[in-house]
Amino acid sequence: MAERNGEDVSSRAGSQGMLEEGGQSNRGLGRTSLIGTIGGRLEDALLLLLAVFLLPVGILVIGTPIALCVRLVLEIVRRL
Repeated sequence: MAERNGEDVSSRAGSQGMLEEGGQSNRGLGRTSLIGTIGGRLEDALLLLLAVFLLPVGILVIGTPIALCVRLVLEIVRRL
């Protein structure tokens, strides 16, 4: 077991990421490249654009049959 200042360092490794020598966490030390940042933002923008266009389509797909059924029922009731 690895100990540092009387405490067990290995038991904390699961909750704090991988520990390097000296007990420092290596999580978050890597740099993201500019291309990775642009790619992530481009992906987010495309997903947002896709959601903006698909939301009205989804509403039409669900709403059209309901509206047609209501219209049919109203026509039937009116003729009675």
